[in-house]
Amino acid sequence: MDRRSETIVVRVPAELKQRAKKMFAGTSMSMSEYLRLALVSAVENGISAIVKAPDEIVGESTKRKD
Repeated sequence: MDRRSETIVVRVPAELKQRAKKMFAGTSMSMSEYLRLALVSAVENGISAIVKAPDEIVGESTKRKD
C-alpha cells in the first residue's frame, strides 16, 4: 500500500464548522482525524457502515425545517 498522504478539502457552512469545533474541543480527537477515520471506515466497510445512503442525506439536508 502506498503510504503517501493526500489532502482532501471539505466545504461546510461556517456555523456548522463552529459547532463541530465546540463538539470536538472536549475530546482527544480532531475534526480532521474523525473525518479521516470515517473515510477509511467507509472505504473498508462500505459507506452504509457509517452513514445513510448519500441520496438520503441530500434529501434530509434539503427538507424545510418549519
